[in-house]
This record gives sequence, structure tokens and C-alpha cells, in this order.
Amino acid sequence: MFIKKGRLISYGILLLIITVYSFVFITKMFQLSVDISGQKYFVISDDAFISMRYANNLALGYGLVWNAGERVEGYTNFLWVIWMYLLHLLPIAKNIIPGILQLSILAFNIITFFILRLLASKFFQSKEGGLLEEKNNRYLPLIENIPVFLLAFTTTFIANALNGLETTFLAMALLGLVYSFYQLFTDGGQRYYFYIIFWQTIGVLTRDDFVLVSLVAGAFFWLLKMDEISLAGLKKSLSKRNIKIFLLLFAIPALAKISHLGFRFYYYNEFLPNTYYQKLLGWDTVHKLLSGSKYLIKFIWGFPLFLTVIAVFLWRLLKRFSRSLSVFDKLIYFLVAIVLVNTIYFFNAGGDLIGENRFFVPIYSLLYLLFVVAIFYFIAKYKIVLNLFTLVIFSLAILTVTPYFIRFKDGWSAVGIHDQSNIAWGIIYAKYLKEKDSQAKIAVYHAGSFPYWSEMYSVDMLGLNEKHIARTVYRGARVSPGHSKYDYDYVFAKYNPDYIINGDEPENFTPQDADKMLKLAEVSGYPFGPGLFGNQTFLKKYYPNKFVLPSDFYEVAGNFGGYMPVLYKRGR
Repeated sequence: MFIKKGRLISYGILLLIITVYSFVFITKMFQLSVDISGQKYFVISDDAFISMRYANNLALGYGLVWNAGERVEGYTNFLWVIWMYLLHLLPIAKNIIPGILQLSILAFNIITFFILRLLASKFFQSKEGGLLEEKNNRYLPLIENIPVFLLAFTTTFIANALNGLETTFLAMALLGLVYSFYQLFTDGGQRYYFYIIFWQTIGVLTRDDFVLVSLVAGAFFWLLKMDEISLAGLKKSLSKRNIKIFLLLFAIPALAKISHLGFRFYYYNEFLPNTYYQKLLGWDTVHKLLSGSKYLIKFIWGFPLFLTVIAVFLWRLLKRFSRSLSVFDKLIYFLVAIVLVNTIYFFNAGGDLIGENRFFVPIYSLLYLLFVVAIFYFIAKYKIVLNLFTLVIFSLAILTVTPYFIRFKDGWSAVGIHDQSNIAWGIIYAKYLKEKDSQAKIAVYHAGSFPYWSEMYSVDMLGLNEKHIARTVYRGARVSPGHSKYDYDYVFAKYNPDYIINGDEPENFTPQDADKMLKLAEVSGYPFGPGLFGNQTFLKKYYPNKFVLPSDFYEVAGNFGGYMPVLYKRGR
């Protein structure tokens, strides 16, 4: 009777969390939208609009391309682009589609919350080493929802969802895979074979680096099958039945990934996406590791208590390490291995220029779960009296030390769209130039918003969607991943763009300052701006395009501090 009542209470708490989260999400979604010429435009991040450009072109019949007729893979989220493509087939106005994408992400996040609650419940009430004593079962409905609560109201989690990125979708796939593994090795049931295959396939088709998670899962399949951690235990686990199960679980996702690679080579004539060359190649190891270190330190700084408690917990587990580990211990190591492998990959990739911990979002749920498990491990070990007062104090302490948690004014305002002003101006310039000169070639730094809304031929001057620039070397003493490659002489010679949308113009700039700009480009972390004003072709051929925009355009700009990128026109 208590179990049924406890489940009702637990789902009631979960429903309350989901209701409040949905209200926060939808409210913020409308707050971040822009109204231009009587139309409401829902906005996502510029990176997400790059993927949307591919999806829109596919829906228009041009293929999976950024520019019609040019096959360059400037995205790293294949299945997410396909999802965007399906949304573009809906009979709705284009300015609403980003909002539909955000609502779909909200739905995926709700699924994530359900899975996380189920997984947390297993860790606390499982027969295989569950952490709660029977006398404390009455607190289970509250405890198993703590990781959900923490995840739902982390500002960076909400921000990534609103930004239209695939990161929270990957969080769902990752958590679904972990939960299915847990169920397979505790409760059994052949239906979990299908779930493991499904979540892996979703993950590897969304991002290439999810293959690392599959590799970890493959290794831990054998660890979970071993009675003891030894060569003899491994040999014993290598039965024909286990080998068949292993092949069933991992061969299908592997074939799906191989098929994707085959498509990539056939369609783009590359085994790796263009973004791999643009972001990961062309800079020295020292700069890459320094950039990765900064990204990692920033993340650790945001979660000091969480990571400290998890570290102490793991140290205690390692102290009791033996050849005969419980399923509970093995699954904890499984979670930790996924977190570590992903962290090492992000570090080696040099981190990310965009904030909001974009790369870490998929593993947030695992970190929160590990943290709560660690807390209640210590509560059980040191026989701390568990009551409502203890839980309230614990919850308040967490909210106090978590900088990414929504609280008061600062937490609310922290949820937003990355580089929102440029996205809004991308819409404005798209409307202006499409009406004025729809056949023009436009060179851009922000390769998402303007190209998506204008549907005009565009030149990506930072190389995410341009093969030659992607394969050049990084410039500037302080490298910004994905933002420190350019080749203006090449752009002007090959594309001869009619317009250039530039972020800003140096104050009081004159052509005599060109040498100063080139020197600034050598040391800048964002060398592309100064580099443009040090280029002689640009100085000779392009001039600021003075024009008057409709008054409501300027009103929209005023909402973003009046920031207005400069539009340069070829003509001199």
C-alpha cells in the first residue's frame, strides 16, 4: 500500500517540477522572441540556425547543403538536422519553426526528467545495494526527484534547450542508454535489448563523439557480466550466449554509424565533417590544451561542491575495491567512465567558445545523479538521522552554492540566447537585402541567422561551411575554437562578395591604420575583425552601406542595446 502511495507522491512531485519548468521555459521562449514588421520571430542560437539552414535547403529541394550546389558538411549533428528538416515540412510559417523546435526540445526534456527519476529510484531502492534503509522509504518520493529538480532548474540546461541545440536531446539519449543498461543487469528483460540499441543508434547518428559512449558501454557490458574482475572472470563471461547478446546490442548501432559514414563519403566526399577540420586541426598542441584547460576550469568552478563530493565518494569506493564488485558499484563506475571519457574529449578538442557549458550539458544528469547518490551514501555510512529537516537543509545548501541554478534576478536573466543581438540583426538584414538585392553574394561571420532567414547565397568567412578556410591554420596568439581561421584574399578572389556583414568598425579608423590592424590580428583572440581592416582589397573595394531601415527595425535593435553590425558594400 505504501509503495503505491509513494509512487503517486513521487509522480506528483515530478509533475510539479515539469509544470514549473515548462512555465519557465515557455515564458522565456516568448520573452526572447522578436517582433519585426508585425511578425513574431522565435529565435535560437546562431549555431542552431546553421543546422536550420541545411534543414531548410533540404526541405526546399536543394539537398543537405549550406549553399545550393555546394556539398560541404558544416554541421556535426546529422539526426538533429533531419529532425529540423521534418519540422520544415510542417504547414506553418517559417518565423514560427524555431519556436516549434524549442517546444519539441521541451518535450524531449520532459522525457529526460522521467528517465532520470526512474534511474534515481533504482539507485535508492534497488535490491542490488540500494542506499535507503527500509525505515527511510517514506522519503524516497522526494529523494528520487532531487536530481530531476537540479537538472530542470540549472540555467545552462534551460539556456541550451532554448538555444535550439542538440545537447539536451543527447542528454535524453545518454540517460536512456544508462537506464536501459541498469535494468538489463538488475531486473533483466529482453525488451531492454531494444532500448539499448535504440538509444545508442539515436546517439551515434546525432553526434560522432557519442561513439565514445558506445565504446564505454561495450567495455562495461563485459565488466557487468564478470563474476569477478580477473582474466579467469573474463574468460568465464565469454560464453556463446553473451557474445551473441553483445553483437546484438552493439552491431546494429555500429552498422547505423557505418552507414552514416558511407553517406557522408558518398555525398560530401569526406569521412569527417568540415567542422572537424575547421575546429580541431590547424593549431598547435600547447594552445589547444590551454584552451581546453580554461574550458574545464570554468566548468569545475561552476560545480565545486558537486565535484568535490563526487570525488570523495569515488575515493571511498576505490578503497573498498575488490575483484567481486556489486552491480551497484559497477554501474557507478559506468557513470563515472562516461563522464571522464566525455570530459577528456572536450579537453582535447580545446573546449568551446560559446558559454553555457554546451559540451557538458549531456552529462549534467549523470553528475547530479552521482552527487545525490554520494550524499546518501555518506548519510547511510555515518548513520546520519534522515528526516524532513535534514533534507530541507541539504536542499538549501545546494541552492546556495550552485551558481548555475535559477534563483533571484541574476539566475533568471542568465537564461538567454547566445549572441542574441546578432541573430536579431540577421533577421533584419535578411529582410532588407532580400527585398533590395536578392541575387547578391553576402559574406558573413555569423553563419546561421542571416543565411537562414535570407536564403541568399552566403560566404562563411570563418570556414565552418567552406572547405578551403577550414583547412587553413589558426591565426592570432590567443586562439578561439572555431573563430580564428580566415583567408580574406581567398574570399575576395574566389567569391568577390557583393556585401560583407561585419560585427563592428574600429573607432576613428582610417586606411592608414591598416598595419596596426594586422598587428592586432596577430595577438587577438578574435583575429578575424582586425584582419579584415588590415586587408588592402577590402579597404579599396568596400565601403559602409548607408541606408535607412524601417523605424520598427531600430526599435528592435534598441532592445539589444542598439548594437548594429556594419553592412559593407562592394563598389569602389
